[in-house]
Amino acid sequence: MAQAVIQPDAVTARVAARLETVAAVVAPGRVTGPGDGADDDVATILEALLVGIGPRPTLERVWALLTAAWGFYPTSDQTLEARRLIELRGPRRAALWLMDQALELNPTATATNGLRLVTTEVVVDVSHTARSDLHTGIQKVVRSTVPIWIGHHPVIPVSWTDDASGWQELSPTGRGRVLEWGRDRPADDGPQETAQVIVLPWHTVVVLMELPTMETVTRLAAVAEVSGNRVVAVGHDTIPVVRADELYPEQVTLFTRYLGVLKHARRVAAVSHSAAREFSGFASAVRPQGLPGPTVVACPVASDPPLSSPAATEVSRNPAVGVVPSIVCVGTIEPRKNHLALLHACEVLWQEGHSFSLVLISGSAWATEQLTRIEELRAAGRPVELRVGATDEELSEAYRRARFSVLASLHEGFGLPVSESLAYGTPVVTSDYGGTRESAAGGGAVLVNPRDDDALVDALRRLLTDDEEIARLRREAARRAPRQAADYAERLWEQLVEPELLAEESR
Repeated sequence: MAQAVIQPDAVTARVAARLETVAAVVAPGRVTGPGDGADDDVATILEALLVGIGPRPTLERVWALLTAAWGFYPTSDQTLEARRLIELRGPRRAALWLMDQALELNPTATATNGLRLVTTEVVVDVSHTARSDLHTGIQKVVRSTVPIWIGHHPVIPVSWTDDASGWQELSPTGRGRVLEWGRDRPADDGPQETAQVIVLPWHTVVVLMELPTMETVTRLAAVAEVSGNRVVAVGHDTIPVVRADELYPEQVTLFTRYLGVLKHARRVAAVSHSAAREFSGFASAVRPQGLPGPTVVACPVASDPPLSSPAATEVSRNPAVGVVPSIVCVGTIEPRKNHLALLHACEVLWQEGHSFSLVLISGSAWATEQLTRIEELRAAGRPVELRVGATDEELSEAYRRARFSVLASLHEGFGLPVSESLAYGTPVVTSDYGGTRESAAGGGAVLVNPRDDDALVDALRRLLTDDEEIARLRREAARRAPRQAADYAERLWEQLVEPELLAEESR
C-alpha cells in the first residue's frame, strides 16, 4: 500500500488542525499543536489518535475521527469498515489506509475544508429553505420557528455544502432566507468557495426540519446511526410512500431513503395528530429490525396568517356591485390536491349559470393533466387564474378577497391553507378527515368527502348562494383561537429538543 502522507505545507496544516480539533473529544491529550516536529506528519497525528481511542473504539469516535481526517462526513458503512480495520490492522496501518481513502474519495475536501466542533449548541438542518425562495408549508414552518429558537436557545442553523461534504453555517443569503424572510436580503452568494468549514456535532441534538437530497441522505443516515448525536425531526407526512403511485419515482426513492434516517432518530414531532399516527405506524414497523424506532409526538403547527402585519391592507369582504365573488384554492398543482375534482365542480356550477372566479395559488405546478384542464377551461372563457410563486402579500390579498377557500385534498399532513384561511376569517370547504379536518376544528369550515363530486358541488353551490351561511361561518372563524408561531416554536422545542438535551446531560 502506498503511503499517502501529506508533506508539511498548508494542506498538511489544514488536516492537522482538523485532527487536533477533534482530538479534544475523541482522545484528549494525545496530540500536540502543529509545528512540533513529527506532528507535522499527518499520519503520525492520526496514528496517535487511533492509539488514543483504543483497539475497539466506539463507532461515534470513529465517525468523528474520519470526519476530521477526511474533511467530510463518512457513511455508516465507511465508519464500520474503518472500525474493523483499526481492530485488525493496528493504528499505523489503519492511519495510512484512512489517508489513502481520503485522497481517493474527495481530495479537494480533505485538502481544503476546515472544521468546527459543536458540543453545546443544537444543530438545525435548514438546507432547502436556506437555498430556495419557495415558501410553502415546510418552508413556512422553518422560517417562523428557527428565528424564534435562535432568540431563546443555543442554536446553529446549518445547510449542506454544495459537494455534500457535510453541514456548514449559513451564508449571508441563506441566513436572510431563513431568518429574515420578507425583508431586504443580501444578493445570492453565487458558487461556494472551495474552502468550507464543516460543522461537526458531538454529543448534541441535531434537528431535521425538512427533507434531505439524494446527495446527502446517505451521510445523514450515518449522523443518525453512528455519530452519537441525538437526531430528531419534524414529521410533516408520509405521503411519498402511502401515495407513491402519484409521485415521480425519484421522489418516492428519496423519501424511502429518508425513512432510513428516521428509523435511527430519537424523536419525531409530527405537525398534526393525523401525521403522528402515520409516523407511529412507521416507528412500529422498524422494531422487527431490532431498533426501538423514534418516539413520536404530535405538535400541531401554527396557524398565523401568511401576512399579519398591522400595516397589511384591509380588503372589503363585500365586493362592489358587479364584481363577481372569488373562490381561492392554495396548494401545489399535483394529483393529491384533487384539483381535477375542484375544476369539475366549478364547471358544473358555471354551466348552471353561477358567476364567480377561481383563483389557484401554487408554490409549484407539475401535474400535466391538471394543468391541461386549467388551460381548457381558460380557453373556453372560464374565469380561472393560476398564480405560481405568489408573494405573501398576494396570498394575503387573495384570502381576504375570497368569498371562501377550498382545499379538497385527498391527503394532507396538516392542511396549512385551511388554518391560514380561517385565520383571515375566510370560510373553507375542505376534506372531512386527516390533517385538514384537524386544521378545520373549531368552526368556520364545511367538511366534505373529497372523492364525492356531488358533495363538493353542493358545498360550493351553498356557499356561493347562501349569504347567511357565509356570515355564520365567518363568525365561527373569528371566534377561533389561532395557534401563534411563537407558541408553536416553544412547544416544538419542549416536545422535540428539550427531552433529548436532558437525556444527553444525564448520559
